[in-house]
Amino acid sequence: MGCCACEGQVRDDAVRAQVLELQPEQVRRALLSRLGLRQRAREGGEGGARQLLRQLRHIQLDPLDVLGQNAELVAFARLPGLKRGELFGHLLPGGAFEHFAKEACLLPAEYFPAYRDRAVQAPWWRLGDRLARLDAGLIQDVLDEVRDRGPSAPGI
Repeated sequence: MGCCACEGQVRDDAVRAQVLELQPEQVRRALLSRLGLRQRAREGGEGGARQLLRQLRHIQLDPLDVLGQNAELVAFARLPGLKRGELFGHLLPGGAFEHFAKEACLLPAEYFPAYRDRAVQAPWWRLGDRLARLDAGLIQDVLDEVRDRGPSAPGI
């Protein structure tokens, strides 16, 4: 048996050797890079929007629209020349799909095969099942309102 004090020192040195010490500025740069905020994308439009979604892996949707939907605000900070209302046109159809992964999110279309079986098992997320739970009169009232007055957003 070895000396307990020596064994403890060896273990402490091994743990210290595995600890990576970073300065706050290094952490800041790493986080900004990972989140796509260190430099703006060179490409806008459909290609830039799809590349952004692949880089971030998902973008949370938020139905509250005061300054813009959450997905748009995420993209505005990262893509040049993007205008309000353009993101979904660049991603849908074919470049993304909506899925409930804790929160409603846009995910890159290439992820769909991994989620297909889960979507089939979640009937509460299928549009037809959701619409069937709503009063048909309510749906018609909303459609009539949009037809008569046009789309609207809170505070407008």
